[in-house]
Amino acid sequence: ALALTPRPGLHAETYMGSWLESVIRAAFSTRRKQVWRALAEGLELKPDSVKAALVRLDISPTARAEELAPERFPALALELSGPDRERPTTGVT
Repeated sequence: ALALTPRPGLHAETYMGSWLESVIRAAFSTRRKQVWRALAEGLELKPDSVKAALVRLDISPTARAEELAPERFPALALELSGPDRERPTTGVT
């Protein structure tokens, strides 16, 4: 089980909300998948948008969800909720 607790100096909003929960669930929803694919499929986002968000956060798109420190997920959720968030027109490839 994963529990997130706000740290002093960080906004509690970063750790709260259904979007963060959706990102975490998507990241861990499938075993043995690279994090970009799990997020793209689980959140129905374009793969290139997910990969770009990961790179902006200095996270390797080829990493697996379990390799990410728990404190990386709030920033990832914020990055994936940005204005360039795009939905795919077809299935994830």
